[in-house]
Amino acid sequence: MKDTAFVTGGTGFVGSHLVEELLRRETDEVRCLVRTDPKWLSDLDVEYVRGDLSDVEVLWAALDGGDEVYHVAGRTRAPTEDAFYEANVQATLNL
Repeated sequence: MKDTAFVTGGTGFVGSHLVEELLRRETDEVRCLVRTDPKWLSDLDVEYVRGDLSDVEVLWAALDGGDEVYHVAGRTRAPTEDAFYEANVQATLNL
């Protein structure tokens, strides 16, 4: 049976190391939600899903057929409380 993992925040420090570990443990397929150029992951066998956590349709398509979800995306700073809520709480609810 094929093992598929979906990772948010895979281009960040924690997420990129998580992706490397999933591949080291021979996860069959690793999908990463990316907004920007995935330079941390460019040499790895990873499927990139372009989008962000506010786009529910992209999320549902990316999750289709997945077995595991690793949600490590988030903001530690935001210009306003509403922006912080959107980036962390609402994004998690969307997922």
